[in-house]
Amino acid sequence: KEEDRIRKVIKHGSLGIGFVGLEECISALTGEKRQESKNAQKLGLNIVEFMANKANEFCNKYNLNFRLIGIEEDDVSMKFMANDKAIYGTIKNVTDKEKYTNSFHCNVNDIRKKMDIEASYHIFTNGGHVFEIEYDKITNNELEHLLKYAKEKNIGLVKFRNIRAIHNITL
Repeated sequence: KEEDRIRKVIKHGSLGIGFVGLEECISALTGEKRQESKNAQKLGLNIVEFMANKANEFCNKYNLNFRLIGIEEDDVSMKFMANDKAIYGTIKNVTDKEKYTNSFHCNVNDIRKKMDIEASYHIFTNGGHVFEIEYDKITNNELEHLLKYAKEKNIGLVKFRNIRAIHNITL
């Protein structure tokens, strides 16, 4: 009914707060990338921890299930990028591409280094997160070693993406 409050519906679900563009945010603020600078990585962790704390604060304040989510939304990333380009123009390492980097992902060719950087964010994204590995070819032995390393790093969901297929593996 028109006079019904939406609270009755949303109190039983999760209210996800997702984000894109952490990589570009850090670059804009520091001129550095997380894979090149411990200070940049620390700033990224501080930003995401702040967002997680806000979500937890909202849980307590409103008695609702707010969660921070490490999302993978290319459509959102592209729309935000297009809007920012229209407003701010092209900014090196920020708006000089077609989309923002999803959540806390970083562009690193070394998969283990990528895991080292991104795994630190999973503790803050209690609404969900994914670790994505893009590859051309991978052997069963390499796959086994990567999955063991991901488990050591407490990475819960790994998405392997190649040209032919996407495989999600929950650890």
